[in-house]
Amino acid sequence: MEINFNDVEPTRGGKDFTGKVFSSDTGVEVVRIKLDPLKNIPSHATEMDVIFYILSGKGTIVKGEEEFSVTDGSILDSPKGIPHAIINQSDLPMELLVIKLM
Repeated sequence: MEINFNDVEPTRGGKDFTGKVFSSDTGVEVVRIKLDPLKNIPSHATEMDVIFYILSGKGTIVKGEEEFSVTDGSILDSPKGIPHAIINQSDLPMELLVIKLM
């Protein structure tokens, strides 16, 4: 299946971010997140392994007790059950792909 994220309406989000979801029957979900400047997605744990790929911006991903500085092109994994948070430390939006291995 082919998809252009520019053609997808946001289906997830909160006060400070929007998410566009692409799901497939292969057990993988891809979410494109746009996080507003100087905002964060609070710490939470998921029931699946997650991979973060930073498309643009810079910030910090907190995974468990560890903090990782991320910028364009950074990639980081977070195993299921481990709390993680995303913090945008820039005056510009931060965009990333969140790949969930269901």
